Amino acid sequence: MRLLSLFKPEYVYRPKQVLRRIRLTSRRVAQNECLVDLPWGLSMSVNPHELIGNCVARLGVYDLTVSEALWRLLDPGETAVDVGSNIGYTASILAQRTGLQGRVFCFEPHPDIFDRLQRNIGRWGLPVTATHAAISDAVGTASLRVPRYFPCNQGTASLTMATNQADSAGITVPTLALDGFAALSGRVGVMKVDVEGHEPAVFRGALQRLQRREIRDIVFEDHGTFPTPSMHLLREEGYQIYALRHRFRGPYLTDPQEAKPDADPPSYLATLDAQRAERRFAPPGWSLLAHRPVQG
Repeated sequence: MRLLSLFKPEYVYRPKQVLRRIRLTSRRVAQNECLVDLPWGLSMSVNPHELIGNCVARLGVYDLTVSEALWRLLDPGETAVDVGSNIGYTASILAQRTGLQGRVFCFEPHPDIFDRLQRNIGRWGLPVTATHAAISDAVGTASLRVPRYFPCNQGTASLTMATNQADSAGITVPTLALDGFAALSGRVGVMKVDVEGHEPAVFRGALQRLQRREIRDIVFEDHGTFPTPSMHLLREEGYQIYALRHRFRGPYLTDPQEAKPDADPPSYLATLDAQRAERRFAPPGWSLLAHRPVQG
């Protein structure tokens, strides 16, 4: 292990993670599962042989910038929505942050990934509801395209597959629109959307909620060129769009037209309360990594 590779916020702000990484690399993980203690006090099962699971096992977090954004934006007691929840990593952040008085709704279409999501949620004892469905703009079914490299990165299945269809397999999954999802009522503090190119359909299916200004903050991934269809729709409904970026000393918000560093995922914040968001991102540091869970 190179010393330079340890000069990351994930290790500097949480030195014990270095020992966890050494233990992980010093033994062979024969099975596709290991249990990881997350910085905010929850644990989850991950597959250390695929991208997301390996990153969580080595660093304790995945996509630190988005993780910190969710932590800063959500308040205790609020409702959160996780669209494209995968195995529950971001759901764990939302659940711990909103606490016993809040609610988290998770949606994941891939059946095998959904099974692991349910198992992880069961460890936490927090009010998290998981639904096996893809969020789109209509109720029905669709073909979830699973690329051949899916075993190496289990966050790449998509209803909107950019690669050649011959390189992917299809799984029929149920689809829902957030506007018709009756269990979700009232205001939403934070919604995270990561659905591999299907984001515009997610927002079209939530248009009534957006028009009623029920969703304050939306953290979403978008690989397109500004202004993308998702950004255009959200701006039409009164949202201010920021790009999410980070330095070593913490995350920050910037103009979405600013050139994206190659190392950063293309993640953005759409908010109805720009002043609040800017205040939340003003303090330096990584509060998520510095969080000290209350021992029960």
